[in-house]
Amino acid sequence: MNYYISSDIEGLTGFGHAGLTDDQILLAHMTAVAEGLASAGAGETSLTSFHGIPSGLPAHVKPVRRSDPREFDLPQLTSGHAGLLLLGFHGLYPGSWGHSYKYKNLYLNGQKCGEHTIQILLAASKGVPTVLYAGDDRSIPEAQGLVPGLTIVSTRPGQRGDEGPIDQAVLDKLRIAAAGIVGKRIAPPEIPQSLTLGVPFRTDLAAQFANELPYPTIRDGRIVSRKADNFADIYSFLMDCFDCTNRARKVHGPEPYD
Repeated sequence: MNYYISSDIEGLTGFGHAGLTDDQILLAHMTAVAEGLASAGAGETSLTSFHGIPSGLPAHVKPVRRSDPREFDLPQLTSGHAGLLLLGFHGLYPGSWGHSYKYKNLYLNGQKCGEHTIQILLAASKGVPTVLYAGDDRSIPEAQGLVPGLTIVSTRPGQRGDEGPIDQAVLDKLRIAAAGIVGKRIAPPEIPQSLTLGVPFRTDLAAQFANELPYPTIRDGRIVSRKADNFADIYSFLMDCFDCTNRARKVHGPEPYD
């Protein structure tokens, strides 16, 4: 059985701690999960990351890098993967390190959501269940709400600040949890029949560009939304919003973040 790991960094132990590089933090946590999978007999493990892929990973790990800008999340994920493992994701602004891609958050059917909701549903649209979620405490309820019975590892409280060095106890929990999901049968979450994604742009110009996309959108101030009956259209809208944000940045330069 082959698995797929998608990693962020703000939800990993050691993030923000003096003297630790991103590669050191990523390598420690990615290796723990990969070792757990291998110990239980998993096959090849695909791995992608929002923050780069460090050298020194176990031999059975296959790094996957983005080659298509329209496939920002989970490149090369297919129905042949037995499950998706989300590693190092985080809660939303203002309490956590939070953001959702280029925005403070997204709105899905009226509820604030983060990047991990998009990835869980994107995987589900390909028939792949999310089998393990490792992230900060502030992000866990969102994941559990989508996938009841999901294997969870709480990595850190999720405050905006230094929460200490890499936690060896958390690495041990990751190994054990990853081993425990191998062969476990879990269904992908059902995707709602009607979906509305709202993107709260940081500038009026970016929102204007999004409201001019060649399909129906609804604008409420800086929030631009699209309604669709399939996740592919919703995800395409999100990618178009990225383009609108980048286009606006070429006009007005860097935009405010918090």
